[in-house]
Amino acid sequence: RVAEEKRNVRLKVFLYAASKEDDNDFHLILGRAPGSTPAVYFTMELSGLPANNSAALAKLKAARDAYKNFFGAQLPGTNYDFYSPPIPVAIEGSLFFDINHVTGGRPGPASLRSKMPVVWEVHPISKIVFEPE
Repeated sequence: RVAEEKRNVRLKVFLYAASKEDDNDFHLILGRAPGSTPAVYFTMELSGLPANNSAALAKLKAARDAYKNFFGAQLPGTNYDFYSPPIPVAIEGSLFFDINHVTGGRPGPASLRSKMPVVWEVHPISKIVFEPE
């Protein structure tokens, strides 16, 4: 990992779209407040869970559980679900430069990719709070 990745961030953003990937990660497309110009989005990921003996299990499971509890039976599938209006969230997690997207396919739904200027992600998300005050 590069020096820039060796830190965690906290952000208040808006959830615009989400999907579940084949690797069991949920890809969340987050961005600035509705009506902000320019509109800018980026990817954050709720990771699939590690082994039961992993030190990170409790924190990652709590984040996934918060996500699943919010959406209940309406969890996204492999196609992106879009949220209108977007959902305010507070996110905590690790910065990650996803080198796979530099030369491979860009992340996110086709309709938002042109407004996703970087391949930096928050991955994994270690905490998510829906509709924070």
